Amino acid sequence: MAASVGQHSYTSTLGYGADSVTISTITNLTDLIDADADGFKIGETKITHIASPNGFHEYTPGFGDGGTLSCTINFDKTTYNTLTGFARAIKWWKLAAPDGGNLSCRGFITELPFKVPDDDRITGTVKIKLTGKPTFATS
Repeated sequence: MAASVGQHSYTSTLGYGADSVTISTITNLTDLIDADADGFKIGETKITHIASPNGFHEYTPGFGDGGTLSCTINFDKTTYNTLTGFARAIKWWKLAAPDGGNLSCRGFITELPFKVPDDDRITGTVKIKLTGKPTFATS
């Protein structure tokens, strides 16, 4: 049996930039706890006509949707202040794995709640709506 190619999340990062995913000035969010990319979705467009083969509906791929990127971070007033300043601003976002693989796309923050529980750490959740086609790079 072959060895697993799975990897641990240790040192994964989520960062943002101003103008391109290829810029070297990505600013990583501090104290990333977890990240969840729900993946892109492709719509379906019905193209059936009266003479469609065998009387079955026909479809073609429709518009795509980049999905949503959600992450949880330890609350930090400086980071929260920075993210609040991004209201209605489109940024480049990059989720990078320890092996260098990364998902990147333009997006904007849609939600920025934080939680102050009894006897536990304060955390914030950042929800980012991706706009356009996400890209995945292996390095």
